[in-house]
Amino acid sequence: MLHNTKPSADPNSARRSVNNLNLAVSLGLRVGPCGLFISSGKGTHPDRVLDSYELIVVRKGTLSIWENDVRFQVPPDHALLLYPGRRHRGAAPFGRDLSFYWIHFVVNQSRLRKGGLDIPQFVRVQRSECVAELFHRFLDDQEAQRLDPFYSALLLLLILCEVGRKPLEVKAARGNALTGRAEAYVTQHLAEKLSTARIARALRINPDYLNRMFRSVHKMTMTEYIHRRN
Repeated sequence: MLHNTKPSADPNSARRSVNNLNLAVSLGLRVGPCGLFISSGKGTHPDRVLDSYELIVVRKGTLSIWENDVRFQVPPDHALLLYPGRRHRGAAPFGRDLSFYWIHFVVNQSRLRKGGLDIPQFVRVQRSECVAELFHRFLDDQEAQRLDPFYSALLLLLILCEVGRKPLEVKAARGNALTGRAEAYVTQHLAEKLSTARIARALRINPDYLNRMFRSVHKMTMTEYIHRRN
């Protein structure tokens, strides 16, 4: 004999067979505050030593800052990673057009290893619009108090991935690496008399080649860059 069975009248019966996927995931990052600084044309970066990293990505203007005895000039679409335990202080007053994103974070020491994500301390951001979008998502969720530790760490990791993104073209990658070395040399020797020939000699490359690579990346000669930094 066949018996007709009616569907259960309990609306929750179907839900009881559905289970959430629970993953124990740790990114090894503890994220602090995040912000967007917009200059009023007054003041300078505070003189301090932090126990956390600070990532700065400049939108407009140029940020002039010391880390210990190294001076950085951070132009638009460039990122600077300030390290914990080092003295940071402004090298010049804030310009009226200066604005930059900033975020503080702590890294679990067990997560610091070679072969992982490589973040240069000072680097040109390849996709600044993507970094800006991620920062604004973080700031919006921070304002709405929708950030939990894992989500904030995940957003920070995406920002760091964008900051550490390498150029797609091999030639462009070589040009960025070379000009990055030249920029770092200029930063460390600002108080001295600099020339293209001196920088090329220090980097052990041909001065004409340095100028060509620098012009291809920054649309200016090495000499023009030196004059802008002084």
